[in-house]
Amino acid sequence: MYQPDSQIIDFYPNDFKIDLNGKKYAWQGVALLPFVDEKRLLGALDTVYDTLTPREIKRNKPGQDRIFISSKHPWFESFKALYEYPDKTEYVEVDPTKGRGTSGNVRPDDEAILPGQTVRSPVPALAEFENTGAISAGYQNPQFTKGFVFPAKLLPNVTIPDKTLKPNDHRNNRGRGGYRPYTGFQRARPMQGPNTVGNRMLGNMVRGFRPPQDRPRYPPPGPRYPSPHRQPYRGQNRNNQNQYNPYRR
Repeated sequence: MYQPDSQIIDFYPNDFKIDLNGKKYAWQGVALLPFVDEKRLLGALDTVYDTLTPREIKRNKPGQDRIFISSKHPWFESFKALYEYPDKTEYVEVDPTKGRGTSGNVRPDDEAILPGQTVRSPVPALAEFENTGAISAGYQNPQFTKGFVFPAKLLPNVTIPDKTLKPNDHRNNRGRGGYRPYTGFQRARPMQGPNTVGNRMLGNMVRGFRPPQDRPRYPPPGPRYPSPHRQPYRGQNRNNQNQYNPYRR
């Protein structure tokens, strides 16, 4: 990726063009990088596989899942018992009643973190963790036979929560515009709608209003302090029906 004599160095240029496509900032654009040829890339990797360290080879393979618990967890003693026989690699089923419903299988971890050990950070700039109180183990999801069907029914001893909507809630709505169900996690969430400009635009589109061509679409703004001789607005004097209103049909 960075060696000048690499046969795929052209895949990783130091400088490249950015297509803004109407954007304002460079980080919003699209980087125009060279097309990566899969055959050339895999061919270049085949020449360096034999130089990888054992840790790098292990890192490039899918590893096992791990579970970490603290010393206060109910499973802590059973996890410690796993390492009394470190050569045992079979999975052991955990007790879900002690793990708040969590189920699965565990076994000794080949890179386990045991209580009291010092955990070295993979980042050199970070400090080490001394006298850790956690423990880890290899984890496996619960296993089921092929074709197993999960029954769609309530579990035993389930507690049904109380109903939040009562029959009287449809009638006793106190003039809030009819029944509105609760949506989301905010029960007091106000209903959203367009602002004044949006209502004006929608009103013109729905009613099909088109103002005369010789008159302005919207009335001109008045002075900040109206003159005493100026006619009041329609909202101030409902008897004044002769005032021009572009929204009146």
